[in-house]
Amino acid sequence: MPDHEINESKYLRGASALIFSSQSKKHGEKVVKHAKNGISKLQFNKLGKSDSERLDALQDALIDILNSQIALRHQIGSLVGIALTSTLIAERNSKEIREIIRGK
Repeated sequence: MPDHEINESKYLRGASALIFSSQSKKHGEKVVKHAKNGISKLQFNKLGKSDSERLDALQDALIDILNSQIALRHQIGSLVGIALTSTLIAERNSKEIREIIRGK
């Protein structure tokens, strides 16, 4: 493989890791946002509210909690992408080092 193709491959893998990292951060922020919204709605659910208002607050809180779980799953998927990209980069670097040692 020519040197310019090797360098392009490295850049693409590095860019992939950065993209997955950015997505992971974005999904993590969604997890926190939804969880905080759920907590806020549960705290709203105090005495003095009608049963209908309390039930609505519980329903909204549950939806936020479930949305945080979905965002967490997306974050995990992005982290898996980072791990896979890192593995591919390390594998490629190991192969290049072996070729250099052999004198190719």
